[in-house]
Amino acid sequence: AAGAAVDAKNAKGSTSLIVASAGGRTECVALLLAANAKVDATNAGGLTALMAAAAGNHTAVVTALTAAGANMEASTTSRVTSLILATQKGQSESVGALIKAGAATNAATADGNTSLLFACHYGYAGIVSQLATAGAEVNAKMTADASSGLMLASAKGDVAIVDALLAARADVHLRRKHGITALMLAALGGHHETAARLCEAGALAGVSNEEGLTAL
Repeated sequence: AAGAAVDAKNAKGSTSLIVASAGGRTECVALLLAANAKVDATNAGGLTALMAAAAGNHTAVVTALTAAGANMEASTTSRVTSLILATQKGQSESVGALIKAGAATNAATADGNTSLLFACHYGYAGIVSQLATAGAEVNAKMTADASSGLMLASAKGDVAIVDALLAARADVHLRRKHGITALMLAALGGHHETAARLCEAGALAGVSNEEGLTAL
């Protein structure tokens, strides 16, 4: 509306652009952008319009906001970016739109976790493939225990993600805390198909961890 304070905030600190983006209101977003709404304004929780759109899988809004210059690397206080948030929510279309717009695939949260690690943790095989194809580091490790994405997937017996990571040349020989490998985790969980995949990719069954235990 003419004369309205386009960047006025509601009780939760959200601007009209953030609210419209969260709801996937593409036409409203276009009108607000045309009225020079602040594209990177944040609410009380540090959420931007782009983050809200990405979380809701509103790809048309994501595209409109990135085209308007939205900062794709803006993050919350815990350093969650739009791409990380979209990955956590399993929103593959938003992930694709953000990657296409040039989002940093290796951005990490305050505790060191990347989008690819989150995709492996939550079991989003398709997103793992999207990120790996876009150049995400497939051997990134969690800060807490140095687990790689391959280790996370192997521990759960997630063959689809293991296959995606192996296709992207993930290192089967990496070790996490205490010298544990992906093959050891697969064996410990009784995930025989996953273990077979890892062995086919060159994982060594005879190597031992810090306690002298092997995958056998």
